[in-house]
Amino acid sequence: MKVLFATTNPAKIRKYADKLKERNIEVLTLKDLNLNIKVEESGKNSLENAKIKAEAYYNASHITTISMDCSLFIEGVPEEKQPGTHIRRINGKELTDEEALEYYINLVKQNGGKLKAKYIYGMVIFNGKEVKSFTWD
Repeated sequence: MKVLFATTNPAKIRKYADKLKERNIEVLTLKDLNLNIKVEESGKNSLENAKIKAEAYYNASHITTISMDCSLFIEGVPEEKQPGTHIRRINGKELTDEEALEYYINLVKQNGGKLKAKYIYGMVIFNGKEVKSFTWD
């Protein structure tokens, strides 16, 4: 069986492709299929974004598609400052690694120097008919 893993993140592909290969599932990437479409991640959480991406890439490829997204929740931070699914998009700007690091360091400093946070993951598998979804943190 072949599946499309709808991500451009090479580390994510390596992590999951090896596990799927153990189950005789071949992972195809966006690069393998030369798919370069822009998907608007307009969901209110990681699971909704994963579903949006899985359906869009399935519709472009007609191959069973796995998609993932994650959101960040920081305890004690007001709702309006929660990154949610916009971990790198702050105040409408897409941050570089350095800018994101600086932003979150400053957020920690503003909140007494210590914060607890967790990632909330969403994964969707879509085969054109059925959606299977999983979430964990």
